[in-house]
Amino acid sequence: MRILLSLSIILFSINLYGQMAPNFTVTDVNGQTHNLYTDYLDQDKIVVINVFFVYCPPCNSAAPGFQAKHVQWGSGSQGVQFMYLTNKVTDNNTLVTGFKNQHSLTMPSISAQGGAVQAQALYTGGAFGPFYGTPHYTVIAPDRTVHYDVPFTQIDQIIMDIQGTITAPGTPVKINTNLGASLPSGVSLFMKPANATNPLINITQLTNGTNQFMYPSADFPELVNPVIFMQTNADAQDGSLRAGDLVPIRKHILGLEPFTDPKIIIAADVNGDSKIRSGDLVDLRKVILGLIEDFPNAVPSYKMYPEEVDFNASGTNEVIINLEIVKIGNIVD
Repeated sequence: MRILLSLSIILFSINLYGQMAPNFTVTDVNGQTHNLYTDYLDQDKIVVINVFFVYCPPCNSAAPGFQAKHVQWGSGSQGVQFMYLTNKVTDNNTLVTGFKNQHSLTMPSISAQGGAVQAQALYTGGAFGPFYGTPHYTVIAPDRTVHYDVPFTQIDQIIMDIQGTITAPGTPVKINTNLGASLPSGVSLFMKPANATNPLINITQLTNGTNQFMYPSADFPELVNPVIFMQTNADAQDGSLRAGDLVPIRKHILGLEPFTDPKIIIAADVNGDSKIRSGDLVDLRKVILGLIEDFPNAVPSYKMYPEEVDFNASGTNEVIINLEIVKIGNIVD
């Protein structure tokens, strides 16, 4: 009886007054306009609103987890859209952009300048129940039903209940590389089954360069023993190669300072013959001077080390994969 009573209290608090979601239109910090009805609910999408403010300590602590859920539920492409709305008039575009960049957020984030304060007030102003502070989560169903003041740990269950599903979504995956947040032009990451060539999934293209996705999902179907690897058609010279890269290769050849780092050895093998000799110096010098556009023997401009990485993702916690990509000829960073 106590369990049933507790469940009734939870359901009552979530749908306190049974009102339908009021509509709003806001503009995020990237200049994109969002209308709750036409852009989301009328498209059969669930909307998860996070009311926050930039200098709220709990909001900052919760941001990585909220971003992980956004990725877990398809980053807006699979029937669920997450978004941030500030409730402070002082949170302008600059501050909210800083918050977004600090936590690597990929969902719409709306400042006071974008109409967030007025939009969130439609929900936190008392129409759906008391407002106890930030972060504050509201889940809105396509039929305009409002699930108000949802605990963070219950967001998944509320979404599944609305969708009528009985299983949780796949695992959110984030791939980082030593080259930074985005890969150089012409460099892409792929997924495929081990010891097979198909299906070949272009991770970089399907994620618009973020290399964040949910596995398995519509774009990333479950594979047998999947691996991640890299392909590139980038030019040999990308501005990172300089005359200074020739010096350590010369010292290695003379035995003065031999290379021991396997990634440096790969970078110095410019002609791809698995040896580092004077020919590598000659070819690298030609690339630096612009005399040739490609490395000899079809050596790619970039190589991943190791060439393939086993991929294993399960559960609902975000999986982070760190990859090392070597720029051929770049010895001195």
